[in-house]
This record gives sequence, structure tokens and C-alpha cells, in this order.
Amino acid sequence: MSHIQQYRQIDFVKWIMACAIVLLHLPFDNLWISIIQQYISRLGVPIFFAFSGFFCYANLEANTKRNVMKKYISRIGKLYLFWGGIYFPLLYFSGDYSLKNLLKEYLFCAPAYLWYLPAVLIGCISLIFFYKNIKSFCAFMFLSGVLYIIGTLGNSYQYIFQSSIWSEYSSVFITTRNGIFFAPLFIGIGALCYKMKKVFTDASKLIVCFSAVITYIVYCVEVTYVRSIIPYYADSSMYFSLPLLTTSIVGFTLIMNFDLHNIDSKIFREASTIIYCAQYGIAYCLQNFNSYVVFFTTIILGTLVPIVRKYCVQQYQKSI
Repeated sequence: MSHIQQYRQIDFVKWIMACAIVLLHLPFDNLWISIIQQYISRLGVPIFFAFSGFFCYANLEANTKRNVMKKYISRIGKLYLFWGGIYFPLLYFSGDYSLKNLLKEYLFCAPAYLWYLPAVLIGCISLIFFYKNIKSFCAFMFLSGVLYIIGTLGNSYQYIFQSSIWSEYSSVFITTRNGIFFAPLFIGIGALCYKMKKVFTDASKLIVCFSAVITYIVYCVEVTYVRSIIPYYADSSMYFSLPLLTTSIVGFTLIMNFDLHNIDSKIFREASTIIYCAQYGIAYCLQNFNSYVVFFTTIILGTLVPIVRKYCVQQYQKSI
């Protein structure tokens, strides 16, 4: 499997997951969509984290002298400042937040679904730090695993294992679904998949597919159990079976073999970022329309932007 082919497949899966995440954030009065939201859409962000870890580790292995940390801080930081700057006045003047609460959201959680950006930044910086300084990938995975277990107990399982610790924690830091408890383990899983990519590509496709199906069934059972106990409105994004399932999905992605008919996979890569970051703003502008209109508008606009950008660049290059 070629280097480019792997990237094409990852970019396409990221686009699919970005669409699923948009679906998760919209209200639908439809049983089947609700099932997709609970059992598929919530896989989106962990898979995003894992792919980020995959490429982060690839960059580290490709050139250890390159300042990979500076690259990630610059790229993700610019994204967060750009979209955060767009949404800040929108959120403040909407009247839903006081200035104090809004600043708190930006610092600890990031509103408008932007929490993924600081979370992936923290996760990647942690991986880079361990790679360059501690030089122990096992130590990174162990610490990330412990943090994830703690975070899961404070997220999906906080109503099952009740403790005043979580209410006190939430009053300040809002959620454990962040760059400390959530992101590092999945960043590490992506890095692990990069280290083991030859194992996945050499393995029987049947075995990889079977492991993905089994881990998905376990995940569905856990989600069903947790959702049957906790309140409907409760945040439930972290599950104990999710790391194994994410590993299986990334492994399955690496062995996927399909033809994109010479479509530039960079379009899917850029579109997935735009779709994720722009979804809140588009939903806000179309708040008087039903969720189906909002969903398809977000996907179409988010995908058209990189296509139009590429076309304009090509036309400009032809003219000079």
C-alpha cells in the first residue's frame, strides 16, 4: 500500500466522521438518526484524535531534528484563534454567556464545538514531549490510559459512580472531555497504529475486520448500558471500550483499498476541518430552518470551499 493511498483513505474517513459529528450536534426527531448519533457519530472525535496522532508520530519519525512541536502549535493555534475570534462576538452578543463565563469556556472547554482544537494540541504536545525528552512511548501510553480511566469515571460514568469530586471539578473545569483526560490516549493510539502499520497491512483483512466488528459490538453494549442508567441530557462521550474500537477502526482504515477516481484527497482533508469548525456558525445562521437543511448545507458548503479554492489556484497558476 503506497504512502499516498494510505493518506487518501484517512482523509476520506475523516470527511465521513466530520459529517457524522455534524449530525450529532443537531436535534432530530427520528429514531434511526438518534441511533446513528449515539452509536456512530460519537466515534468521530476519537478517530480524529487518532489520525492526528498517526501523522504527528509520522512527522517525528521522518525528521527528529525538525521542530514538530512548533509546527503543531502554529497550525492548530492559528485555527483556534481564527474560529474562536469569529465566534467570540457571536456568543457574547447572543446573551447566552457573560464575559466571565465565556472566557472560562474558552480557557477550559472551548465553546462552539471548538474544544477539539486545544485538546488535540495538548495531546500532540504531550506525545512530542515524551518522544523527545522522556523517550518512552510506553510511559506516555500508561499515563494517558490512567488519565482516560479517571476521565471516563468523571464523564459517562459519573452518575454510576457518584462522587462530590466530579461536581467540584465540573464547577471549575466543566468537563473531563478535554486535552488532559480524553485526547492523549487516542493521540497515542494513532501513534501506535503508525508504529504497527506494517502489522495491519500484512495481517489478514478478515482478522482486522473481525476485530473491528467484535470491538464495535462491545462498544454498542457498553453505550446501551450506560445510556439506560444516566439522565438523557448527560454528557456521555467517554467509554472504556472506545480505545480498542478506535484502534480497530484505524487499523481497518489502513487496509482499506478503494479507488477515489483521482480525486485529490486534500479536498476531503480540508473539507473535514472546515465542516467541523464551521458547523456552529452555519447552524446559528440557519436556526430558523430544520435540521436536515442545516446538515446538508454544512456538508455541501464545507466541501465546496476547498474545491473552489483549488480551482481558483489552478486558474491563477495558468494565467501567470
